[in-house]
Amino acid sequence: MRRANGEGSVFKLSGNRRKPWAVRITVEFTDEGKQKYKYISYHESKTKAKTALREWLVNPTEIDKRNTFKTTFEEWIEKSDLKQGTINNHNSAFGRLKILHKRPIAEITLKELENAIAGHVPTAQNSMRKTIRCVYKHAMKYGYTEKNPSIYLEVEKHTNKKEINIFTPEEIEELWRNVGKLPFDDMPLYLLYTGLRISELLNIKISEVDLENRTFNITDSKTKNGIRMLPIHDRIFPLIQKRYDENAAYLIRNKVGGGQVNYTNFIKRYWYLDHTRHEARHTFVSGITKCVDDRIIIKLLVGHSKKDITDHYTHRTIEELREAMNKLEYK
Repeated sequence: MRRANGEGSVFKLSGNRRKPWAVRITVEFTDEGKQKYKYISYHESKTKAKTALREWLVNPTEIDKRNTFKTTFEEWIEKSDLKQGTINNHNSAFGRLKILHKRPIAEITLKELENAIAGHVPTAQNSMRKTIRCVYKHAMKYGYTEKNPSIYLEVEKHTNKKEINIFTPEEIEELWRNVGKLPFDDMPLYLLYTGLRISELLNIKISEVDLENRTFNITDSKTKNGIRMLPIHDRIFPLIQKRYDENAAYLIRNKVGGGQVNYTNFIKRYWYLDHTRHEARHTFVSGITKCVDDRIIIKLLVGHSKKDITDHYTHRTIEELREAMNKLEYK
């Protein structure tokens, strides 16, 4: 039997979901007469969803309290299109927030949020705050709460932030002199002449290397802006040619088996420098900034956010990027 208007409804969401049955109610109508909904809860079965709707009709306040921090987090993760690595980071932060898990999202206070992150190191606090804010954004979107105390949540500042030491020109020339003596000793040079993150470099497939046009097509990055077409610097192009094998899957591959190089194993076994991988990226940014005045080109090369630049001005040709890239010299 169809329910009367205002009594809510139960329906099945599309896609492969752990809790596909949704309970929603109409909260108002637009000027055009369209319904605006509030989602009450999500369930594994139609029977559970109907039970939840009946309970809400009897006591709306109590059913709203079922939207806990935990259920809201799980629902947000399920609906998101985040990469698995990002999900893992949020799961890790969520695990540290156990004190909040069973609390109704609408009742959590700023003081509770502050207590939840207190005692953790600043980096952990920052990741916990990021997760908390994402949960509240989802909760506000679906009407689980009308307040968002997370916007006032602050984290402790780093008091002993590690100083970043960029590569000196002498160190870079030493790398060039020693290419071929150790496994993967060309890797630091790729980072220094591309600005790539180490994960981006390890994820480059052979199909994403265009020797004819001398470009990398970066399709796997930790950020949306990291997805980019990148010209190959003239100085490292011979090294790329040497590594290129059209029958292989990845540009950077294990000598035995030819499979993708594992990030952790690479760091433990083959990164022998006193510098960090990220310091190579910092060195590139420092170097390219000194020889290129166009900040849009710099952001396009590095894969940084361009949200502060009007789209009309972000269009640059690959040849413009190549010209800028080849200006980079370490002297």
